[in-house]
Amino acid sequence: MHLNTCLWKSDQSRTITVNRLWWFTLLAESTMSAEGISRKRKRPNLFTNDVRALMYAFGDVPNPEPESVAVLEDILTDYIVDMCHEAARMARTTNRNKVKVDDFKFALRRDYRKLGRVEELQRLSKEIHEARKTFDDSEGKSLSKNLGDKDK
Repeated sequence: MHLNTCLWKSDQSRTITVNRLWWFTLLAESTMSAEGISRKRKRPNLFTNDVRALMYAFGDVPNPEPESVAVLEDILTDYIVDMCHEAARMARTTNRNKVKVDDFKFALRRDYRKLGRVEELQRLSKEIHEARKTFDDSEGKSLSKNLGDKDK
């Protein structure tokens, strides 16, 4: 299903198609204050290209609508901010000022897929670090042997 339209099933099992423009006008009205002044926060568009590529990878059109990308980016940004706040809350309960990876793991404890992915990435990071360390050690020994041979 494309993000251009949303499909809902009603009580009578009829499919109601809602135009995306209606959703965006609803969102625009919800960002208006009582005085009619918009309180939109400025977004730096950090994930625009990534979200666009992911949308295409999951079956959307090659060049998706900018509004669809913006909505998904807002959802993504809100999720990341919420997870960071939850991890910070865990750090505060243990009287720490710094957030650790374990705080994120605790925040993700109910989502087994994401928790498993975090643990897999930690394991891979450790393997890469050890491989680099091994490579640097062996590279340093061979360089010192070559330098010693040149001096003779």
